[in-house]
Amino acid sequence: MQKIKKENIPIQQNMKRITLILIGLFSVLLLLRDLGGTGVPRIMFIAISIAVCIIGKKSDIFCLMAFLAPVAEGTPYKYIAVIALVILLLKQKMRVHVKGLFLMISILLIELLSAFRGSFSFADYFRFTGVFFITFLRMIDTDDQYDNLGMVKMYLFGYIVAMVDIFGQMQRQYSWADFLKMKVRFGNTRQLLGSDTEGMLLSYNPNTLGTICILAAMFCLLLYHKEKRPRYPVLFVLASLIGITTQSRTFLIVYILAIVLYICLSCRSFSTAIKSLFGFAIGGTFIYILANKLLSNYIQSFSERFATDDISGGRIEIMQYYFSKMFQHIDRLIIGVGLQNYQAKYGYNISAHNATQEVLITWGIIGLIIVIVLFVIIIQNAKRLCPKALLIQYIPIFALLVATQAGQGFSKMPNMFYFMVTYSAIMLQLEKQDSTS
Repeated sequence: MQKIKKENIPIQQNMKRITLILIGLFSVLLLLRDLGGTGVPRIMFIAISIAVCIIGKKSDIFCLMAFLAPVAEGTPYKYIAVIALVILLLKQKMRVHVKGLFLMISILLIELLSAFRGSFSFADYFRFTGVFFITFLRMIDTDDQYDNLGMVKMYLFGYIVAMVDIFGQMQRQYSWADFLKMKVRFGNTRQLLGSDTEGMLLSYNPNTLGTICILAAMFCLLLYHKEKRPRYPVLFVLASLIGITTQSRTFLIVYILAIVLYICLSCRSFSTAIKSLFGFAIGGTFIYILANKLLSNYIQSFSERFATDDISGGRIEIMQYYFSKMFQHIDRLIIGVGLQNYQAKYGYNISAHNATQEVLITWGIIGLIIVIVLFVIIIQNAKRLCPKALLIQYIPIFALLVATQAGQGFSKMPNMFYFMVTYSAIMLQLEKQDSTS
């Protein structure tokens, strides 16, 4: 790591403060727009982001990207990513994994080839390139000049802003008592509130919000492991309860899997693991009692969703349709049809609900191999830069990979921001627990 001259430290600290102030201003404008009914043009968000990218260093730019991850659905994040990428490449010298860069370019070339299939927008292609390149460029960067702790904390800050925004939107129409009696799946405020607002508004697919909550909960566990501050358990419980309100089966399954893995991997002995799992069972019972008291309608509705005849929610039927059509055309199997409007190209109005299948549909077998190798390189890069990373630090990226198998992959572009932050979680400097922990 490069040494920082002492006389440069005050300047860098001032730049850091200015960056945080600008991100705070971004948050205030977001809340004013969605909760105050103030007409905030998207150019304001873009202008603030440009200021952060120009003033800040490389680590500050990626802290902004981490903050954007939970709030992306309500911001012009695609434009911000493109502009941030251009400024980053102009300002900074990137030392990246050559093979990783080659694989990234290969994916973009495969996507570009789909222009010959029709129904292709170069504007959408460049917006995708911006998000894809800046997030994966971070993960193949061989440099260690990043504020990984800051990135994880900025994700949590963005998560808090997002939840204040969503709950605030609900409170404009429903009282707390009314809200707690509702059985609706929390997240999609446009649908829940019957909003016909034109332009941008923070709103989520409930499954997406469930994934965001899982990551927030896991980051809280990692940061509590590192700092032992009480704010993290509190936010962990809140993220868990909000996740329940989404009534997402994917959330519940992946959440339990992630927590059990965290307990098992953070313990050094079998007896300690059993005790910890018992503690988790007690804690889970407490959360269930709390949720059943505060969110009884959600618990009942959640149970009804698991009682359905098709536990997959139609995902198996969707998967069968795409596979049957894909195997009818050898070119689709080999190189796919491209990410843009792939549903229309398959004559189907429903998106694939499995990230692996989505890659096969859009980029074919060749694309799937490239994506798998790219992720292997990313994990290897993380191990090289942070060889002392604990196994629990890999749980967020594992949980995200599992969650995407029940949803969209690259077509849901904020997913790439999530992967970038989970990569930073691997890079955190955590102290090993003692044998009695």
